[in-house]
Amino acid sequence: MDSEVATALAKDIEELINPEIANGLSLKIWGVDSLVADPIAIDIDDQGNLYYTLNPQVVN
Repeated sequence: MDSEVATALAKDIEELINPEIANGLSLKIWGVDSLVADPIAIDIDDQGNLYYTLNPQVVN
Protein backbone atom coordinates (compact mmCIF):
# COMPACT_ATOMS: atom_id res chain seq x y z
CA MET A 1 0.00 0.00 0.00
CA ASP A 2 1.51 3.31 -0.99
CA SER A 3 1.57 6.31 1.33
CA GLU A 4 -1.15 8.20 -0.56
CA VAL A 5 -3.64 5.34 -0.16
CA ALA A 6 -2.71 4.88 3.52
CA THR A 7 -3.11 8.62 4.14
CA ALA A 8 -6.52 8.66 2.46
CA LEU A 9 -7.68 5.64 4.51
CA ALA A 10 -6.47 7.23 7.75
CA LYS A 11 -8.29 10.48 6.91
CA ASP A 12 -11.53 8.57 6.22
CA ILE A 13 -11.23 6.77 9.56
CA GLU A 14 -10.50 10.00 11.46
CA GLU A 15 -13.73 11.48 10.05
CA LEU A 16 -15.76 8.49 11.31
CA ILE A 17 -14.57 8.45 14.92
CA ASN A 18 -15.26 10.95 17.66
CA PRO A 19 -13.37 9.77 20.78
CA GLU A 20 -13.30 11.62 24.09
CA ILE A 21 -9.67 12.51 24.79
CA ALA A 22 -8.49 13.66 28.23
CA ASN A 23 -6.76 17.03 28.50
CA GLY A 24 -3.07 16.77 27.64
CA LEU A 25 -3.49 13.68 25.43
CA SER A 26 -3.80 13.40 21.66
CA LEU A 27 -4.91 10.71 19.22
CA LYS A 28 -3.51 10.21 15.73
CA ILE A 29 -4.37 7.43 13.29
CA TRP A 30 -1.03 6.11 12.01
CA GLY A 31 -2.01 2.81 10.44
CA VAL A 32 -4.93 0.87 9.07
CA ASP A 33 -5.88 -2.72 9.73
CA SER A 34 -4.87 -3.87 6.24
CA LEU A 35 -1.19 -3.01 6.92
CA VAL A 36 -0.81 -5.97 9.32
CA ALA A 37 -2.73 -9.15 8.56
CA ASP A 38 -3.82 -11.45 11.42
CA PRO A 39 -1.96 -9.77 14.32
CA ILE A 40 -2.15 -11.58 17.65
CA ALA A 41 0.03 -9.19 19.67
CA ILE A 42 1.17 -5.59 19.28
CA ASP A 43 3.60 -3.72 21.54
CA ILE A 44 5.24 -0.28 21.44
CA ASP A 45 8.52 0.24 23.30
CA ASP A 46 9.73 3.37 25.10
CA GLN A 47 11.37 4.66 21.90
CA GLY A 48 8.10 4.41 19.94
CA ASN A 49 9.06 1.30 17.94
CA LEU A 50 6.13 -0.97 17.13
CA TYR A 51 6.48 -4.75 17.27
CA TYR A 52 3.80 -7.21 16.23
CA THR A 53 3.31 -10.96 16.01
CA LEU A 54 1.32 -12.64 13.25
CA ASN A 55 -0.72 -15.80 13.22
CA PRO A 56 -0.77 -16.95 9.61
CA GLN A 57 -4.00 -18.70 8.74
CA VAL A 58 -3.13 -22.12 7.34
CA VAL A 59 -5.81 -24.00 5.43
CA ASN A 60 -5.38 -27.77 5.69
